[in-house]
Amino acid sequence: TMAKMKSGECDNLLLATYLSAKCPVFFAPAMDLDMYKHPSTKSSLEALQSFGNIMIPVTSGELASGLLGDGRMAEPESILSQIESHTLKELPFHGKTFLVTAGPTYEAIDPVRFVGNHSSGLMGFEIAKKAAKDGANIVIAAKTDTPHPTLPGTIHTAAEELKEAGGDAIGIKTDIRFEDQVNAAVEQAVKTFGGIDICINNASAINLSSTLHTEMKRYDLMHNINTRGTFMVSKTCIPHLKKSENPHILNLGPPLNMASKWFKPHVAYTMAKYGMSMCTLGTVSYTHLTLPTIYSV
Repeated sequence: TMAKMKSGECDNLLLATYLSAKCPVFFAPAMDLDMYKHPSTKSSLEALQSFGNIMIPVTSGELASGLLGDGRMAEPESILSQIESHTLKELPFHGKTFLVTAGPTYEAIDPVRFVGNHSSGLMGFEIAKKAAKDGANIVIAAKTDTPHPTLPGTIHTAAEELKEAGGDAIGIKTDIRFEDQVNAAVEQAVKTFGGIDICINNASAINLSSTLHTEMKRYDLMHNINTRGTFMVSKTCIPHLKKSENPHILNLGPPLNMASKWFKPHVAYTMAKYGMSMCTLGTVSYTHLTLPTIYSV
């Protein structure tokens, strides 16, 4: 078969498929010791690799003839592992580490009641999922480490889904209002994956109430998460981002539009979201020589 692949003969479905392929082709030789050592075989192997095909090397062991030596086909698990390894290297985010803040936000008023927002945390997860499909390591920093009665999933189930999507992932319980938790999350991310390449400040609280209907507890919640949290997560990540070859910070904040229509209905929320965008402008100005890739969307 290898000789026919080399010469371009096409007399069966396998060879027709090979000669028509526009994708990477892997092949795993298997033959007896003397056949493997023959110059014709060596010539075919070298030619197939020169065509851009990828050979999975033979292993040494007991052969069908009873001889011991080279020529044994690699084990299926090894073949799959080598194909996966090669494929992952082709993904745009292979080896890159994302730290993504996410999740809904709730703060207790008393043992029964809480202040919350309409966020489900799904946006952060979907961003992380796309990066995972492209081969990234993902750190999900969010509060939900135990199941919520009305919202699906936790940071741990999210990490498992991200692994299934193609990346590696860990979930770290983090309330981004608290400096010790942010520091611990960044430290664990660096310890696990060796660094941070991209920081995505997605976590934010929302309450679209008017001025007279905005409780100060909700006001504080939005500003502590949206503005202060974004500032603190970025600040904590920057020393590690500076060590990356191509670092990025992405803040999910809107353009700074001063038209009154964006303030009148929900000034507290607009101020909090604009704070995320102002973090972008301020961080760009501060780090422009060493960390130029900072965006708001």
